[in-house]
Formats: sequence, structure tokens, C-alpha cells
Amino acid sequence: MTLPPCLEKGIFARTTVKPLSSVFNFEREKRAIEFLMRSGEWFAVSGLRRTGKTTLVRSIAESLDLIPIYVNMWEAPIENLSLDVYFEMLKNAVASVTERRGIRRVLNMIEKISFLGVTVEMKRKARISMTEALKTLCRRNRVVLILDEVQELLKYPEAFRYLAALHDILAPRMSVVFLGSIASLKRVLERHESFPLYGRIGEEIVLKPFDERTSIKMLEAGFDECGVSVSREIIEDAALRLGGFPGWLTHFGRTYVLMRLRGEDTTLDHVIGKMEEEAAAMIYGEVARALYGRRRISSYLRILRYAAEMGEISVSEAARIIGKVPSTAITYLKYLLERGLMKKVDDRYKIADPVIRRVALRPDFEREVKMRAL
Repeated sequence: MTLPPCLEKGIFARTTVKPLSSVFNFEREKRAIEFLMRSGEWFAVSGLRRTGKTTLVRSIAESLDLIPIYVNMWEAPIENLSLDVYFEMLKNAVASVTERRGIRRVLNMIEKISFLGVTVEMKRKARISMTEALKTLCRRNRVVLILDEVQELLKYPEAFRYLAALHDILAPRMSVVFLGSIASLKRVLERHESFPLYGRIGEEIVLKPFDERTSIKMLEAGFDECGVSVSREIIEDAALRLGGFPGWLTHFGRTYVLMRLRGEDTTLDHVIGKMEEEAAAMIYGEVARALYGRRRISSYLRILRYAAEMGEISVSEAARIIGKVPSTAITYLKYLLERGLMKKVDDRYKIADPVIRRVALRPDFEREVKMRAL
């Protein structure tokens, strides 16, 4: 079956690079991000997963007369992520952009660089060569470097020392956008004056899930674009059940259109059931990645499970179910909050994403997460 154009480049397209007209809503954020990129600013875009950070930032960068370089930390398996792997990913991203644009001089400068399996001295020289390549790119045009899921690098301060050096050498000819699926990336990256990026990150844009009205409008616009008639009742119920997350709204709309084209059952429960079945494995991996390397993973999972079952959890309840004092329970809850798996409402904690909440209720949730995290 040939995909209709609306699923290739429209509102319900899966790609993270779209025409800006297909990036629904975010008009104020579009203007702000474009201004910051054109000005050579270094800034952060934070928010829960599936609030649209990557699609928004990449689509804006691709629409401008700039040289966009995109590096996604989640492309490396968590067990293989290291400082050398990060630099190798950055090198490959620069090589890909320069090859695509036919910038042979820059490509020649970096194609023989390697950070894997070489001596410390060779790695030092490779970083110098990388810096020179970026300098050369910046002389041709302004560069925007997009670092996605950058919280994965927090255990490698050397990566941020290198970025701080780049800032002092290349700003404002090079803008850097830090994307992170945590509550506030800027606060984490500038936690203390001794942190390498302290004072170098300007603004922070925080994306939040849509309200119910905006969610309904997005689904209506996407279905209209695809020429598919959907009842108002289904659209309203879907908007309510998906919590306003643009990523889930896109996934739902795309799934509905494909099922309709194949002549399948498109009742709401059936479509959302199929969508969540596909999403479950992804969510297991995301939770595992957030908990990777933490001691007592079972305690974090018990907190998530309880919050999923009861709708919320207090500090005293968390302390009771993990068998720890309240101060220790607060540490667990704060970590889940910072990693975007929970949100705090007054003195209670809730799972922020309703799809994650429903997946956490599955009997195999703890087993599936542990398989991926241990």
C-alpha cells in the first residue's frame, strides 16, 4: 500500500523533519527558536518525551539558511554509550552533513578521524581536527548543532568542557540547541558555577502537552489533511485519553488512517489498543534507559506501579512500599520527576504520561523493564 502524502510529510507523518506548516501549533515557540538560531545563541529546549521537541527544533533548523547538524544520544545503546562514542557520533554527523552538501574540504578534514580504539594522544588530535572542521563550516555559513537527549551525557563532564571551549571559539557563528526529556535541562547543565556550561546557555524553552482543545484541533487538522472523516466523539475521547502529547496524537492519527485504508475496525478502543501495543516495547526501553545504572531498580518500578494503580503517590506511601525512610523516598521520587517519568501536583506525585501509566499496569512491566536495564 502506498502511503498517502499526509502520512509522509503532514501532521501525522512519523518523520522528525517536516514542513513547518505541518508542525502543529507552537507558533510562539517557532518564532523564538528561529530568532535564537539566527542569532547564534546557545539555548535549551526541555520537556517530557513526545511533547514535540525534536520535530519542532529540527524542522525549524532545516527551514533556515543554516547548516544543521543533528546528534541523538539515544542512537547509541545505553550499555555502549561513552565519551568516545559521543565524539564518534558527532564526527559522523558532521561528515554526513558535509558529504550531503558537497563540502569536500571539511569532509577530508574529518573522514580519517577516529575516537574509538586509539591512544589518548590521537583522541586529543582528533578533537583538534574536529574543532578545525567546525571552524571551516562556520566560515561558510552559520551552523546550528542540535544535541538530542543530552542528559545522557551528564556522567561525562569532559563532553561539556569540549562544548564550552567550542562556545568560546565559535559562538555566535555556531548555535547549539540542547534537547532533553527532563524537567529543566538548563538547571541541570548550569547547576553550579563550576559546571563547564555555566553562564553559556541563554534561554530555555519548555514544551508542555497540549490542552484538550488544542489536542482536538490537531486531530481534526490531521484527519482533514488526510481526507478522512472521523466522528467528533472519537476525536474528543482520543484527545482525553492521550493526555495532549503531540507524539501520541500523531501516532493515534496515523494508526487510525492506516487502519481505515486497510478496512480494519476503527472503533476507538481497537485503534488505541493497537497503538499502545506498538508503544509498549518503546516505553519499556525508555523506562529502562532512565533507570540504567541505578541501584535498586525494583524500588523505582514499585513506585511507578503504585502510582499507575492508584493514580498518584505520596512521599509516605513511597517510603512504605520501598521500605525506606521518607527522605530516601524523596530521593527516588525526585529522580523520577527529573527524568520526566512523574510530575508533582501539590504534595502528590503522578505519572505524567497516560500511555506510560497504562503500560505500567501491564503484568509484565517490571520484568520487561529489568530485561532491558540490567
